[in-house]
Amino acid sequence: MKKRFIVAVEGLTNKEQKLLSAFLAKEGAWWHWIDGFWMIVVSGGSSLDTVAIRDKVKEIGDNPHCIVLQVQGSVSWAGFGPSSDERNMFSWLRNTWSRYND
Repeated sequence: MKKRFIVAVEGLTNKEQKLLSAFLAKEGAWWHWIDGFWMIVVSGGSSLDTVAIRDKVKEIGDNPHCIVLQVQGSVSWAGFGPSSDERNMFSWLRNTWSRYND
């Protein structure tokens, strides 16, 4: 079973956000269309958890504000932003995130 996380961080520089994105990319699939906000899907066998993500944010940033949530079950969502064939911020949500509703 896959694990899903939502991460919101305030106070990271652009460089620090790129470091966090690189860390998350090693762990699984991620979405980051909104500054300071990530959604992650990892394999059920992954040791990644909320504490590990929080600790990585603390390691990367200089006193950031952060919350990490593990999400289980069906999640309703709505949004607006780019949704063209060339640039669509919602395709990952439909094709990856929503595929793992419990």
